[in-house]
Amino acid sequence: MRKVMESNSIIENIGLYVHIPFCRSKCRHCGFYSRPVENYDVERLIASVITELDNYSRADSVQTVYIGGGSPSCLPAKELLKLIGYIQNRWKAIEEFTMECNPGQVNFEMLREIRNIGVNRISIGAQSFNQSELEFLGRTHNVDDIFKAVTPAKKAGFENISIDLIFAIPGSTISSWRQNLLQATRLGVSHISTYSLSYEDGTILKQQLDTGAIQAGDEETD
Repeated sequence: MRKVMESNSIIENIGLYVHIPFCRSKCRHCGFYSRPVENYDVERLIASVITELDNYSRADSVQTVYIGGGSPSCLPAKELLKLIGYIQNRWKAIEEFTMECNPGQVNFEMLREIRNIGVNRISIGAQSFNQSELEFLGRTHNVDDIFKAVTPAKKAGFENISIDLIFAIPGSTISSWRQNLLQATRLGVSHISTYSLSYEDGTILKQQLDTGAIQAGDEETD
């Protein structure tokens, strides 16, 4: 919960983060908790999340919601919409409702449904517009999938679209990073988040770094 002082009064801005612990496959750089979605009972998980949310008080104070993961977009549409609908109905003062999306897991119909039910901001995990970099990271989408996610998102009514990009990937250069940024800005999205590639314990990239199978980019370029 974040409190801000204004005109001798305290304004409370409470954000809600819901973690979806499933993915279709694990990216080589990802240190977040996730498991293969096909191995679990998704309906049971969503029911449990809703039960947990029922215990939360101060419902009228939640202003921002973020559904992340994992990969929320890997969920069956029925369960995803059930969760979004519950949150939207429970917290009436939501101003910004964000959901993370994998570029290879969305289409116009799905985006239109989540927009109509209350999500007004999406965060698309593009990571790179360079196909070799996507393959290095173990991403399951390709460069075309990024455009196929952003364009229908706009048609579905999303005016607040964010994309993530990763820099300092081994083999990348200032020139290739500049091209990534140019591609991102040409998409006309409202927000771009950039992250330096990190090597988290327990990930494939960290194991390869420790064994010398790969080398991290130099600090100066980073």
